[in-house]
Amino acid sequence: MRLPYCGPNIVNHYLCEGPSVRSLACMDTHLIEMVDQVISVLVVVAPISIIFASYIRIGQAILKIKSTQGRCKAFSTCASHLTVVTLFYTPVTYIYMRPNSSSSSEQDKHITLFYNVFNVLLNPLVYSLRNKDIKVAFLKVMGQGGMNS
Repeated sequence: MRLPYCGPNIVNHYLCEGPSVRSLACMDTHLIEMVDQVISVLVVVAPISIIFASYIRIGQAILKIKSTQGRCKAFSTCASHLTVVTLFYTPVTYIYMRPNSSSSSEQDKHITLFYNVFNVLLNPLVYSLRNKDIKVAFLKVMGQGGMNS
């Protein structure tokens, strides 16, 4: 960003994201924040809206499936997808859709770490728990059942 910076130009963050870099500026960044809000709506809210509208349509189609087993399997697939989408978009929305003035550097670092690292690490777990054998093994490791198998 081409802004006037003053003091130590050290970003107290894990990555150089817009809000963390903008907080170093020695000028009023209110207009830049407003432009970022508009861009964030296009980049964050629009895809979320399309995704959830799609899942509403998918849910309506699933409810028309006659077989209970088929409905359960379809809902299981959708649930894992929605879990991953929610785990990514919730912290992203929080970071990018609020004013800079209400940010806490330490809290932002943890939230950014969550959607950049933990979410990626959780994806295989979320998707693999749909597999019956992996689910049984996971429950054994957690000590919650599956011992009689």
